[in-house]
Amino acid sequence: MTGKQNHPAPPEATGLEVDKLDPVAWELYVRTYLDMYKNASGGQMGEKGIQYILTDSYEAECETWTPAMYEEFAKRRGYDLTAWMPVLAGEVIGSPAQSDAFLFDWRTTLNDLIADNYTLMSKIAREDYGMLGRYTEAHEAGRAFVGDGMDLKATAEVPMGAMWIDASWLAHTPDGGVDRSVYDADDKESSSVAHIYGQNIAAAESMTVMVNNPVAYSYHPGNLKFLADIELANGINRIVIHESASQPDDVHVPGLSLGGVGQWFNRHETWAEMARAWADYMARSCFMLQAGQNVADILWYYGEDSCVTTEFGRKPANIPVGFQWDYCSPNALLQQISAKDGRLVSRSGVSYQVLFMDRNVDYMSVPVLRQLAALAKAGVWIGGAKPKYPASLSDDPAEFDRLVAEIWGGKYGNVLLTDSLAELLKAADVQPDAMVSEEMKFLHRALPSAEVYWINKPSMDYEKVSVSFRTTGLKPQVWHPDTGVVEDVSYRVENGRTVVDLDFVPDDAVFVVFAGRGEALQVLPDRTEQTLLTIEGPWEVKFQQGRGAPAGATFETLQSYTDSSDPGIKYFSGVATYARTLSVPAVEGQTFLDLGCVKEMAEVYVNGRFCGTAWKEPFRVDVSQALREGGNALEIRVANTWPNRLIGDEQPGAKRITFTDAPSYRAEDPLRAGGLLGPLRIVCVK
Repeated sequence: MTGKQNHPAPPEATGLEVDKLDPVAWELYVRTYLDMYKNASGGQMGEKGIQYILTDSYEAECETWTPAMYEEFAKRRGYDLTAWMPVLAGEVIGSPAQSDAFLFDWRTTLNDLIADNYTLMSKIAREDYGMLGRYTEAHEAGRAFVGDGMDLKATAEVPMGAMWIDASWLAHTPDGGVDRSVYDADDKESSSVAHIYGQNIAAAESMTVMVNNPVAYSYHPGNLKFLADIELANGINRIVIHESASQPDDVHVPGLSLGGVGQWFNRHETWAEMARAWADYMARSCFMLQAGQNVADILWYYGEDSCVTTEFGRKPANIPVGFQWDYCSPNALLQQISAKDGRLVSRSGVSYQVLFMDRNVDYMSVPVLRQLAALAKAGVWIGGAKPKYPASLSDDPAEFDRLVAEIWGGKYGNVLLTDSLAELLKAADVQPDAMVSEEMKFLHRALPSAEVYWINKPSMDYEKVSVSFRTTGLKPQVWHPDTGVVEDVSYRVENGRTVVDLDFVPDDAVFVVFAGRGEALQVLPDRTEQTLLTIEGPWEVKFQQGRGAPAGATFETLQSYTDSSDPGIKYFSGVATYARTLSVPAVEGQTFLDLGCVKEMAEVYVNGRFCGTAWKEPFRVDVSQALREGGNALEIRVANTWPNRLIGDEQPGAKRITFTDAPSYRAEDPLRAGGLLGPLRIVCVK
């Protein structure tokens, strides 16, 4: 209907976009598409085959017409649109207010049509192909779309957002580059849907990046963790990594990509064989954040003439520190939310203490006003702006005026006309759930016999922080998703809250799990750390073959590959193995190998035993079970990233080693430090 061709697609699959407002055309398209996979897979669809269909961000431009529009509009809005058609060309019919009301009805009809057809997609996939349903994105980074993203995701089995990468974020300076607010909004929209509608799982297309100098192929677990934590903070609990192209041979490395779009997570990544520790971190984090139900105090209603990514894509919702919230669409408010004991409760069982009305509520439909009146009467705390105009031509102006006067006219002491969410929370006597600093992020999940908090401190500092939680009677422990280690902590109960002492390392995230009977006070002795041994050179270093480096070299002292006079080492990208023997005195307590600085990650083996992977600061591995008094064989496998070799291949006269369909480096581009830089220490912690 728009003349828009689909993209990206191979030539044989390129054509006009389907009419997404027409259920007949849409069903034919969906069945044709799924039949291709059914035939190619030999019928393996469903539990043991292709389980889901994923609809990516909407990139088909704004379709605003379908052959059945007259019938659909009359059926859904209750009047004929013929006389109002000139409004679509910019003419005013009746009054400006009436024309605006028609446009509201027009946009609502477009939203309903596309949402219904996406629901039809899920029905076809489940009932006729045995699949589990669909993942669905919507606006992503503010892409043009004719509907409300929450409505599109509401009937998805897995609502889904997206988070691309900007180079500045990798240096932990998220405010110094591209504003990520629109991605935060998209992810938060998806998790809000999962909480309100009960899917519980909220996914995100994660770590997407366009190929560009100077950061292409420079991603690794240590700098990707920051982005994963941003997504977790937005309520995402299923990370879908973008992308992992199939690599047909072992010669062309780094290899193929998705049309130059990364990040390039596949078997040709230099650190691919070390990725397990990073994957475990994300898996443990997502597992914990799927447990129980989400806890949020605030339901933020954003109105009927906008959407989450439009309203908050440039300016995030102003939420006071220490509170969590979900966004709420008009349909969610009308169909999913009711009042119980003065709280807002969704059909899925999650509840909220206050409803905040966004500044974008000048226009409001009578059905929404009726719902607000019912909630106010039931004792729900409501704050924010009040509406000024009926939204729809179907709205009765007299009823609109009556309901506005009832809700905001002083009848209900639990309704505040205020632009301050903090004022509303104070009036409702809602205390912060987790008293954290402004830079810190938190989430809260409630289980039948436990309370689980995720706490993220993204700064690159080592710091002890006391966090006050709105819970008592249960014993807190710290669970570390990067290692799987569970620790007791010092804590105290005061003023009806539990204050827990937490030790953070750079770019840290931990779970504080409250379970079992707690005491009023628990004080543990401070940890002490003693350096038993500083490990010097020489080191025997073996280089991964096929990358232009010599088979081996002796490093008298630790240094970056880029400091070498040998071009094969200077431009090396891949895995190098550092080996030496060392004599260790008798040790008491837990023993760690501290690697100092690593570019970019390392696996540690002591006496042939794998001890762990160091993939972020602090680069430290527990070697207690492998280290012995006396002589020990130490082996450290270190992986850096691809840019140095890619730059080396661009040098005059260089023999090319790499291949990529997304070239992005020049001979004069700066090299990255690579290898094991140290200093290395054996550390005893008691």
